[in-house]
This record gives sequence, structure tokens and C-alpha cells, in this order.
Amino acid sequence: MNKKNFVQICIMLAIFLLATGQAFAGNPVPGNAHVAHPGVIDKIPHPHVPKNFPKLLPDLIVSHVEAVPNGHGQCYLKITIKNQGMAGVPDTIYRSNKSAIQVFANNHPSSMVLAVFDPTKRLQRPMSTLTNHWFLNSPLLQGGTDTLIKVFVDDDKAVKETNESNNRWQGSVQCLK
Repeated sequence: MNKKNFVQICIMLAIFLLATGQAFAGNPVPGNAHVAHPGVIDKIPHPHVPKNFPKLLPDLIVSHVEAVPNGHGQCYLKITIKNQGMAGVPDTIYRSNKSAIQVFANNHPSSMVLAVFDPTKRLQRPMSTLTNHWFLNSPLLQGGTDTLIKVFVDDDKAVKETNESNNRWQGSVQCLK
């Protein structure tokens, strides 16, 4: 953000606060404003937020899976996971061994926790996408074959999400030599 945009935003915020009757530090509080005492602020009703307003949650999906040749006649998987929700994955998930990502290649399972797949915690940002290699040092697929792949993200439902039914991806990938 450049200085000109910052100044424009500050001016708009000042106009908004003046127009809505908000008090500035050191100025008297308008007669129709609520005065909150310490510890009471959370008890003041907020009429502008409906009581049934939905809680913002993350929503993890597997958006892409592909086989990537390793140069030795085998392939490893490259998997893209997207948090299409309006909230990030909670930090507590990264500190636990929950929320595993499971991959089945021809019904042979392997799994890793989200903290290993996403060590930079990219999915903590709403509307974020992360592409990572799956067990780069141990290829799962043989060259020249089609392989049935199933990928489950948060199949144990450790992350409370907007939609719990879109965490699975299934398809066939081909490992080219």
C-alpha cells in the first residue's frame, strides 16, 4: 500500500467515525452512545450483527492431484489442497497429530499430518492454496501405468469446517516415464 492510499483510507475512516457519532480520544461521548465500563463491553448488544450470523470456518478440499516423474521410471504425487473457507485452519491443529491427509494408491495407504504437509501454515489463511509433493523420497507410482488415487484431507474431522462432505478426491493418474 502506498502513502497516497494510506492517507485516503485514513481520511475515509475519519469521515466514517464523524458521521456515525463515534468519539475520538479526549472528546466527549455523544449523548446517544453507550459508555462501556471495564468488563462490560461484551454485554453491550450489537444490533448490526444478526444473532444467526454464520460463524466463519475453514473449508479444506483436495483441488488437484498429479503424477510427477522422478527421472528413474517412477513418479511421486503432487497434491494441491485449498482452504476455500472464510477462516484459517486453527493453530491447535498444527500442534497436534490430528487432521491427517491420507493417500491411497491402488488401495495402498500412506498418511501424514497437516503440520508436515503444510510446515509454513499457509492454510491458516482463508482462501489459500498449497501444493506440495507427497513423500518425495519414496515414489508411489511405477512408470507407464495408470493408478487409482484417493486423497482424503481431514477425514478424521479434526478441523471444524463449513462443509465436512467435500474432503475427498478420487481419480486416476498416469505416471509417464
